[in-house]
Amino acid sequence: MPPLHAAIVRSTVKQQLTVTTRGHTLVVDEPPPAGGGAGPTPQDLLMAAIGGCAAITIRLYAERHGWDPGEVTVEVSHERTPERARDGAQVLVDHITERVTMTGDLTDEQRERLRDIAGRCPVARMVKGATHLHTELT
Repeated sequence: MPPLHAAIVRSTVKQQLTVTTRGHTLVVDEPPPAGGGAGPTPQDLLMAAIGGCAAITIRLYAERHGWDPGEVTVEVSHERTPERARDGAQVLVDHITERVTMTGDLTDEQRERLRDIAGRCPVARMVKGATHLHTELT
């Protein structure tokens, strides 16, 4: 069975990477001094993937129900905060927040439903769910 999604990532200079997926090529890089700042970081791309998926999912669901969400804007932010684990050790916990703005004329119930739907987009489910990452050397 072929993969649902695939990308090829090649290391070029310092921390700069070239990513090819579905015929598109983009540069991924770390900011200076680790990299050259020539592109978004992997974390930036993850935030963009979460926000993009949420916006698409909102629009698809709204259109299917005959609702007009207007312009959909999703701002995604990532923070890492120290918290105490059950055993008392201090660990860093990642927190991702989506702020969704829709300019369309929607009822409070429709807006709430679309907020719920945004959190169930495929990328959000992948990040929150039982995703297994396997690394193979060739």
